[in-house]
Amino acid sequence: MIEHIDQNFGLHATLIPQLTPNMQVGKTDHFSYVKTGFSCDTFNIIHIHNHQSLPASALEYLVGCYREKNWDYCLWINQENLTAELKNTITSIGLSKQNEEVGMSLNLANYELNSIDKDLTFAEVGSKSQLEEYANVVAANWTPADKNVVKFYKQTANHYLLGSANITLFVAYINGEPAGSVELFPTDTETVGIYGLCTLEKFRGKGVGSALMTTALNKSKRQGYHNVVLQATEDGIGIYEKIGFERHTTYFEFA
Repeated sequence: MIEHIDQNFGLHATLIPQLTPNMQVGKTDHFSYVKTGFSCDTFNIIHIHNHQSLPASALEYLVGCYREKNWDYCLWINQENLTAELKNTITSIGLSKQNEEVGMSLNLANYELNSIDKDLTFAEVGSKSQLEEYANVVAANWTPADKNVVKFYKQTANHYLLGSANITLFVAYINGEPAGSVELFPTDTETVGIYGLCTLEKFRGKGVGSALMTTALNKSKRQGYHNVVLQATEDGIGIYEKIGFERHTTYFEFA
């Protein structure tokens, strides 16, 4: 399952940028990287997926490219690939650990469809105005809101709205006002990943996040996926385990 989690993460990081003019995606035997063309560590991602014989010079050169442009970026690697030698390489080029998240999965055969609070409404993003609402919710995870997150979704809008990548974005509303978001991103017909699950601060404590998760899981099961994967922050692990998610690995973020 670790391989499925890592594959979904890597594809999620690169697919939309790879389809977008003026964004650069590179893939080697050891890592992939995304250069959006602007400063944003949400989407400028280096993902190491194979530590074996990774040339330190290649990683150092890549990091230098982001630094030369003064772009925020983030390096992601799971615990299976973070050997002592590679960790020394990462720290020697001036990166430090910023965060860690747990890679988890849910077997949908063990998940029963659930009902959702009638006080909440949900929309699958299908228009530019809805995508803008989605982007604004995600951007609000930072204070002040990250304007380059909004810029990313504006530049990549057609790939989400045309549906060619089978990505589903949801916006939750309370009294017609956007309150939260979540994304479903498939690897293939078997596995789908959950990303961008967040609730605006003014609506927290009202069950928005739980309802969005239920919405995402219900859709995943109805569409015939077998497994759902995600990366969980510390405050979400217990919630996901109650649903039936299991821990498999830990991801480390360096910048």
